[in-house]
Amino acid sequence: MKLGERMIGVISIESEHPDAFGEAEERLVTTLANQAASALENARLFEETRRRVTELEKLYQSGLALSQLLNPKELGQKILELLEEKLGWYHTRIRLYHPQDDSLELLDFNQPGLVGEAERHDAVERFQTLITRSGRGMSGWVIQHGQPVRLGDVSNDPRYIEAYPGIRSGLYVPMTLGERMIGVISIESEQPDAFSEADERLVTTLANQAA
Repeated sequence: MKLGERMIGVISIESEHPDAFGEAEERLVTTLANQAASALENARLFEETRRRVTELEKLYQSGLALSQLLNPKELGQKILELLEEKLGWYHTRIRLYHPQDDSLELLDFNQPGLVGEAERHDAVERFQTLITRSGRGMSGWVIQHGQPVRLGDVSNDPRYIEAYPGIRSGLYVPMTLGERMIGVISIESEQPDAFSEADERLVTTLANQAA
């Protein structure tokens, strides 16, 4: 199944009888294969368009929500709500960068399974102690280099520091304002390869809105 010179896939037909297929069958299946390739491409383009429209709707809603807030803590909470409600992501952390002492401050986080203030306090202590400055952990690396990072398997990257057991993949995006580094949004998942290029683009735009 081809689109121009691009290979889409293959249709295989087999029979228990010898010489079951002639030129007529070959022409028929070739025509079917070409039609199938075209239909698959149209379906892909439709899905891409639908996803882009959904993405634009989310960005528009997030821009409206964030533009009405002035308090950093409220902004952090709203970002977490948007990531959870619109995208279904729960392992999230937002850190602010303080260039005067090269430190990272945990602004807010969303961690599933925490029960009570004691567990939440312990989680804050763990997150804040593990990642304290630029260059440390994935968030610190992003702050230091100003580039987003998308990992399909965090265990294969030496920069990763485990803050929560069972995490398999992560997306780490800087919040910047021009050349100024504001902070970093970290999103992690217990599933491998949980984040796509489209997810990275969406969170990058959200991070810029937040900054």
